[in-house]
Amino acid sequence: MAQRSSPELTFLTGVSPSEVDRNAPLFSTLSDCVEAVSGKSRNSMRSTPAAISAILLVQKNIPAVGFGALCGDLTQNGFNDEWVDLDEFLDSIAATALFVATWESDNA
Repeated sequence: MAQRSSPELTFLTGVSPSEVDRNAPLFSTLSDCVEAVSGKSRNSMRSTPAAISAILLVQKNIPAVGFGALCGDLTQNGFNDEWVDLDEFLDSIAATALFVATWESDNA
């Protein structure tokens, strides 16, 4: 009887968090925009393994960051009591608009 070999498993997602270097243009430009709008400095913008930004970086080596309004205290994510602070939400929209305008003018 032939001996069976174990199957080889390759995990493509959900195994590695990602982080973009703080000196990278993507991070530094977005961080500056967030600070200009909200007055809050960003030291990190990390992504969980399930986030699309982590998938882009881990699978395709495409720099990506995740940012936005905090949903409750993160223990509520995906539950019926999840909420988003309105001021943080509006700041996220303004920072995104500033980022797009800044990125466009800096890279035109």
